[in-house]
Amino acid sequence: MNKYLLILVSAFISCTGPGKQVAEKIDYPVSINLNLSEAVEDSMHLSEIAREVEYIPLQTTDSSIMGYFRNFAITKDYFFIVNELSVQVFDKKGNYINSLFNIGSGPGETAAYCIAVDESGGRVFVYNHKISDVKIYDFHGNYIKTVKQSVRHPGTWVYSIGYFTNNLLVHTTQRPHTKYLYSGIDLSTDSIRILCRNYRTYTKSQENQIPYSPYDYHYQITDTTFLYKETYSDTIFSVNKDFEQTPRYIINLGDRKLTWETWRECAFNLAGGPPDGYMVQSFAETESYLLMVLNSYKYPQMFAVYNKNTNSTSIFRNKDYVPSVREVYLKNDLDNLLPFPPMNKDGYLFYYDECLYSVIEATDFVKYFKSSPLESRTSSGYLKRMSPVLSNITEFSNPVLMKVQLK
Repeated sequence: MNKYLLILVSAFISCTGPGKQVAEKIDYPVSINLNLSEAVEDSMHLSEIAREVEYIPLQTTDSSIMGYFRNFAITKDYFFIVNELSVQVFDKKGNYINSLFNIGSGPGETAAYCIAVDESGGRVFVYNHKISDVKIYDFHGNYIKTVKQSVRHPGTWVYSIGYFTNNLLVHTTQRPHTKYLYSGIDLSTDSIRILCRNYRTYTKSQENQIPYSPYDYHYQITDTTFLYKETYSDTIFSVNKDFEQTPRYIINLGDRKLTWETWRECAFNLAGGPPDGYMVQSFAETESYLLMVLNSYKYPQMFAVYNKNTNSTSIFRNKDYVPSVREVYLKNDLDNLLPFPPMNKDGYLFYYDECLYSVIEATDFVKYFKSSPLESRTSSGYLKRMSPVLSNITEFSNPVLMKVQLK
């Protein structure tokens, strides 16, 4: 073999690594057919999608006591946690730093409903639902300014905000008179950019009523793209930095899909019982996977994995429908300590830099950790180093963040 060719082949092998599949160039949009009747009740093994687990106990102090939380933002160096109306800041090791602001209506004060983070600019945007404004702080809690443009328009309900290429993204829940579901406020000009109009219609009798609005979280923001999905549409769209939109994934749930018409009729008549069918509650695109949480008002939650390298899907479901326990747990065969819920209790995925994060309540952590055999608690160098810290967690401690490094 030509020696230069041999060097090239060796370099390729060393870069891809043993057993690492190399995905061919993907032609978008990709159609994904999810046959929900094939969902298995037995949990997925974590090792199928992940290679490593870490535990980040959040320091418990008099200023940082918290229970289970549903909303937080992740950066390279910090966790910004919405705890009731405040935002608590922790470093990546879980050490408490400070509260981002004082709760109130005075200068520089606010009350947090949801947040967005501009990591490169070191800014945190805090939406106060009560007065419908957004205040901006730096990572150290210094108040910068208030966004001039209102993010909430008459008759709408802002569910969450995000930050993408100097635009504040606003996600509005589905209800009558809502003009658009996704929009962006250009922070340079305070002008509004419409990303997804609300093309759904209601009957005359429904237009003056308020529907039951479910939790809604169908988007993902990266450095280069904004991915979003309207709840009752099959398509995940990709928006680039020039705000050009293209379809990226088409999710086919077949006859198990919760349709717009079904939800609309049930949303104003809860006495008729919950609507039938499933919807994509949240998703996260990683280097190798598209991860999806499928929720239903009537049936157990499902977790679906689309493997981009093999063009294959796997679907796992809860055994029973218990509204208070919605999470699907994966079998943690990496360190055999705690089962891993890839989503939170509302069905949201928290993804950052090829890692999934989940919130583990202290009582659950203590229960599993103390019942694990000593060889499991010290089965790696990492666990041996962390053993003194993890052993000191009690049921009165703050939650633990479980971090899973994906393949």
